[in-house]
Amino acid sequence: MAIEKLDINQYFYEYMLQNKFTFLVCALLLFTYPLQKVVLPKYYGKVISNLQDGSNKKFMESAKMLLIIYASIQLLHSVYQKIQGALVPKFSEFSINKIFSSLLKNDNEDFENMKVGEILAKISKLPHLIYRYLDILKSVVFSQLIVFATCVFHYSQVSFQIFLAFILVALGILLLQFVTYKTTMGVETKREQEQDKIYQHLQDVLNNLISVIVCKSEEHEKDKLSTIFASFTKIFNKVLNINFIMRVIFSFFNIFSFCLLNYILYKEYLNKSITKEHFISSFIITYSVLQLFNDGAHSVRMLVDMTSQITDMEHFFNNQIFQKKHKSHENDTFLNGDIVFKNVNHTYNKDGGEHVALKNVNLVIKKNENIALTGHIGCGKSTLIKSLLKLSVPNSGTITIGGVNIENIAKNELYSHVFYIPQKPKLLNRTLYENITYGLEIKDKKEITEKINNIMEFMKLDENTKTTFHGKMNESIGLEGSKLSGGQRQIVWIIRALLRDPSIIIMDEPTSSLDKTNKQKIYNIIEEIGVQKTIIVISHDDVSMGFKKVNMKEGRVSHSSI
Repeated sequence: MAIEKLDINQYFYEYMLQNKFTFLVCALLLFTYPLQKVVLPKYYGKVISNLQDGSNKKFMESAKMLLIIYASIQLLHSVYQKIQGALVPKFSEFSINKIFSSLLKNDNEDFENMKVGEILAKISKLPHLIYRYLDILKSVVFSQLIVFATCVFHYSQVSFQIFLAFILVALGILLLQFVTYKTTMGVETKREQEQDKIYQHLQDVLNNLISVIVCKSEEHEKDKLSTIFASFTKIFNKVLNINFIMRVIFSFFNIFSFCLLNYILYKEYLNKSITKEHFISSFIITYSVLQLFNDGAHSVRMLVDMTSQITDMEHFFNNQIFQKKHKSHENDTFLNGDIVFKNVNHTYNKDGGEHVALKNVNLVIKKNENIALTGHIGCGKSTLIKSLLKLSVPNSGTITIGGVNIENIAKNELYSHVFYIPQKPKLLNRTLYENITYGLEIKDKKEITEKINNIMEFMKLDENTKTTFHGKMNESIGLEGSKLSGGQRQIVWIIRALLRDPSIIIMDEPTSSLDKTNKQKIYNIIEEIGVQKTIIVISHDDVSMGFKKVNMKEGRVSHSSI
């Protein structure tokens, strides 16, 4: 089974199906365009003709109808704008939920080092894309196609010669639009990619501002940014030049079309093949419609702009973020027991080459054992644990818990019994209580609060920590938990784990950023909770003597005291 690929066009289609009535109303409202471009000019012609003929009664009737049509167009346009505005945030929410869901289902994503800046840069374009979709529906489907059909009907009632000439002009406009699309599409896609490089660079620099300051590299970073902008400016100017050339071609073709159609109209009028009313109304309609067709270049630019953004977004998520999911039935129930890694191998591609992360790993962790998984950076510790958590898929081998292959256990089932505490224990910018109980269904807040207090007593937290936690329980703890210390954030995660009472707790470098005192405090807590639970600690430091040690080197188990 593969992860559903990101498909913005499919999302828009699904969104339309979910909001059929709203889109139907939008479609009906857009019929104001043939009213504006054909029917309104036609009544202008009638008003002028009746005025010249001296028929006051007919003049007043046609003038009233003209006013009614004009007022209706203005009112319906306002209603359309209101509905369009309401559709935008809902589509953004719909699409973001789709992307969010796909991210969570991705087995190969490194969640701790996710490309957050790039993802946000892509997602931020969604409101712009829905506007583009609606504008294209408005300007191409309704403004051009329906107006074209209305004009065909009108000119067919006037004269065969003008009808034929209009068809040829419309085909010419269509050909120019196609050429414009093919000419600019590739360049616009490159422009999107160059723009993304700017966002990526800015994210990288902002994440390392302290390095820029300490290393006195402000001017260097400015020069680097100028270099990146130079590439973007070059491709941007190329886009502008192509658009300018196509605009000039469109303009000349429209001048030619204007002269051709009005010349034929004039000749038909001189030959008395059409009436004065038809001549005046058709003259105004021709001008109005050619103005619309003259905007054809702009319509194509909108289409190219939207398509290039969609292509860039889909390429980013489908080729860099979303990966294929391994095949499994995922119908089995979790059974607590020994964790067994058997002949597990894992390779990954980087910089055009294949790298070995795990090589024929065989390891048995007994139920309720406390294990320290040690080794230098890059030895395979994290990959082994990610494989156990189904955040990474081995190339070969099996991993079982209690004799059950984890491939056959759904993630939701697995995470009900296995709790992972990351190396960087970030928290949400919400209250301490909300962070501790995150993901739980709260039926009785008083009961949960009592459980939290009991857990803190069980962990033998010092009075200062307990006082701090009680004081902040209903207060926001800042972005990523910035109002708490590193050790306190670790404790929050441990309380969060114990509140769920999992069978297995995995901690990734739980003391890496702590001083000696706080390190010992965390290890004391881990030893307290390690009774009747399987505890796996990933660390490159020395750990408590109470832990059995498994050392890894170059993707293999090099030493084990199990």
